[in-house]
Amino acid sequence: MLRGDVNRVVVGHHTNIQDNAVCHVNVPAPCVVGNYVTVGHGAILYGCMVRDEVLIGMGAILMDGVVVGEQSIIGAAALLTGGLQVPPRSLVYGAPDKVISKLGEKEVAQIRHWAEEYCEFWPRNCGAKLVTVTLEQASVRSANCGYGFDRPPVCGSVRRSPREVPARKPL
Repeated sequence: MLRGDVNRVVVGHHTNIQDNAVCHVNVPAPCVVGNYVTVGHGAILYGCMVRDEVLIGMGAILMDGVVVGEQSIIGAAALLTGGLQVPPRSLVYGAPDKVISKLGEKEVAQIRHWAEEYCEFWPRNCGAKLVTVTLEQASVRSANCGYGFDRPPVCGSVRRSPREVPARKPL
């Protein structure tokens, strides 16, 4: 869900925000998510900035004022406390947060690859048509990439068109 009620939510291109993830804002801080970012299922991004080519694991929580540097990985269920500045190319996990190590070239290359794969998945496997979505349209749509939901999901600055969900066969 993208909720920009008192400030703005910005989502870059080739970025995907998975099922049950929330991007929310507060009065002094927008939620800005860069290009080629993957936000895992159930993650919460609250008034923070995520720079380009970042992987945020499932269930991670990024609080007010957090800035995640380029080409970083945030582990599943990590809690990034308010105001944390994550250096570029960092591996962060834990609750509370801890920068564990710097990422190597192989890990950095995988971050962009995962983001591209997610955004190519829908048109390739679901017969979806990609169209440009304005920020206003994106802020009122669900940002989930699952099957069978009543609103089209958002994948960065594009979305797939609505499609029929095939009926399930009885077991």
